[in-house]
Amino acid sequence: MGRLVEPGVERGRPSACPTAKPAAARPTAAMTWQAEALRWTASRPSSRPSSRQPARKSCRAAPSIAAMALSGVSAVTVPTAGAVRESTTTRLRCGSHYPPRPGTVGLVMSSLNSSWASPLFSRGQVDRAGRLLAASAKSGTLSDRGVGDVINNWRSSHSFPLNTLQMGLRNKATSICDAPIVAQRLKRVSSIAHKLQRFQGMQLSRMQDIGGARAVLPTIKDVDELRKLYSRSSARHKLANEKDYVRQPKASGYRGLHLVYRYHSDRNDVYNGLQIELQLRTRTQHAWATAVETVGTFLGQSLKSSQGREEWLIFFELIGSGFALVDGGTIADNVPGERDALLAEIRKATLNLHVKDTLEAFRHTLRVVGDRRLRGFKYFLLVLQPNKEKLKIRAFRVGELREATDAYLAEERDLVDTSGDSVLVSSDSLESLRRAFPNYFGDTRRFVQEMDSLLS
Repeated sequence: MGRLVEPGVERGRPSACPTAKPAAARPTAAMTWQAEALRWTASRPSSRPSSRQPARKSCRAAPSIAAMALSGVSAVTVPTAGAVRESTTTRLRCGSHYPPRPGTVGLVMSSLNSSWASPLFSRGQVDRAGRLLAASAKSGTLSDRGVGDVINNWRSSHSFPLNTLQMGLRNKATSICDAPIVAQRLKRVSSIAHKLQRFQGMQLSRMQDIGGARAVLPTIKDVDELRKLYSRSSARHKLANEKDYVRQPKASGYRGLHLVYRYHSDRNDVYNGLQIELQLRTRTQHAWATAVETVGTFLGQSLKSSQGREEWLIFFELIGSGFALVDGGTIADNVPGERDALLAEIRKATLNLHVKDTLEAFRHTLRVVGDRRLRGFKYFLLVLQPNKEKLKIRAFRVGELREATDAYLAEERDLVDTSGDSVLVSSDSLESLRRAFPNYFGDTRRFVQEMDSLLS
C-alpha cells in the first residue's frame, strides 16, 4: 500500500487486511501460458469464448475492474441481463482479446509479473469510453465508475511496454552522457480528456502518448546522437511517428524531439501495438517546459496548450526562441528574428510580468509533504494542490503498482473542479523525481538561471 510521506517520517507497511481471504495457490508453470477447463456462465448461448478477465483476491468488498486489471490471477463478474444461464468448458490462451460478455465469470493465468495490467476491453469499448470522457463537463474525471474503469485499465495497460521502452531509453542516454534525466509517466485523465476535446475525431485507442518516457540531455548534439542510436537499433518495436519540434518548434515555444513506438514482443503478444511516446530534450528546453507547467498550474490555465493569459503566452513564445539561441536551435516564425530585437522583447515582458518574483513566490509558498531521505520506492503519486499551497507525495514499492494506479484514479476524481493536478510517475528516488518533474515542486530555478544568462 502506498505511503503518505511526511517530513522526517516514513510510515511502516500496514498490516494485512483482517478481512482478506487466504491467497490462492500460485499457478504452476504449465498453467502460466494456458488456463484450462475454464467455466463460463453466460446470459445466452454463444460459441465464442468470453474475454480474458484477470482478477485478484482483494480486501475490498467490491474492487473495481481497474484494480483487478493489474493482478495475475483474477475473476471478474459482469451482471447478466437475463435469467438464462449456460455452462461451457473451454480453453483460453493467455493473451487473447475479447470484450467482456455480460454474465461471464472466468479464471485466467497471466504469463507476466502480477504487477502489470493488461487490456480487459476491446478497442471499440475504449473508444466509446473516450468519447464519453471528451463530452464530460467535468473535464477529465467521470462520475460514471464503469467508464472510469475502462479508461483506467487502458491507461494502466501501457505500464509494461512503457517500462520496457524506458529502460532502453535510459541505457542509450547513459551511453551518451554521464547523468541524463530519465523518467516515465502515465498521462493524466484530465490531459486525456482535454486532448480528445481539442482534436475532434481522435480515438482514445490510437492516442500516442498515454505512456510517455523522457530523456533530458545537455545539448542538441546529444539529442541528435540519441536519435541516431534509435535509428540504428535492432529492437522489434516499430517507429510509428516522429515529430522534430527542435527544428520546427511549436508556436507556443515548445521544443523537443518526439518518437512514438508501437510495442512488439515475440514472446507475448498481450501488449503488441500499444504506443509509447519518447521525448528527447535539452536541459534548456526542459527548464522552459518546467516554467510553463508551473505558471499554468498556479494560474489554473493550460498555458502549454496555448490557453490562458495572453501576456504569459507571449512571454513563453519569446523566451522559447531566446533559449534556442543558447542551444543553437531554430527561432520560431512568430517572434522577432533579429537577436537584439528578440532580447528587447523578452526583457520588456519579464519586467511587465514580474517573472522572477512570481516564480520565486510560487516556489516558496509550496509546502512539500515528503522526505528526501526516503529510499526503496519505485512509484510516486504526486498530488499538487496550489489552493492549499501543498504538494502531497505518496510512495509505492515495486509490487504495489495496482494500489498506486487505484490511488491515482481516486485522486483525479477528488481534484475535479479544482486547480489541483496529479500524476503517477516512476523514479529511482525523490531527488531524481525533483530533477525529472520540477514543475510539481514549483522549482523553476534552472529556468531563472537560463533567463538571467540569456539577458545578461
